[in-house]
Amino acid sequence: MNDKTKELLILAAKAMGYRNPVWHEDLGDLFVELSNGYPHVWDPLTFSSDLVEMECQMSVEVIWAEDRCIATAWFVRECFGAHELYSNHHSRNAARAMASLRVVAEIGRSMEGAQP
Repeated sequence: MNDKTKELLILAAKAMGYRNPVWHEDLGDLFVELSNGYPHVWDPLTFSSDLVEMECQMSVEVIWAEDRCIATAWFVRECFGAHELYSNHHSRNAARAMASLRVVAEIGRSMEGAQP
């Protein structure tokens, strides 16, 4: 996984409210701390349950266009959006997952900037 995708996963995990997201290079996984204190592998690009949970919790709207997937979400008073071309991914769902991840990561980035 490239560094940009790892960064997107960490930012999105923070936006989701997960504590202590840590990328484990040797395992190739992002671990987050659940509310009960236990570690959990979180990857909305691989696990559809993580993707659906992320889209629901962050109110991501997905639009299927002819050649791309468009994802948008409102956070506070700002709208975030991203699109992914189907041709850049192995499936339409993979394009959806990346578009949604990019939107939630931008929310996470905005949350980092708002903290003192």
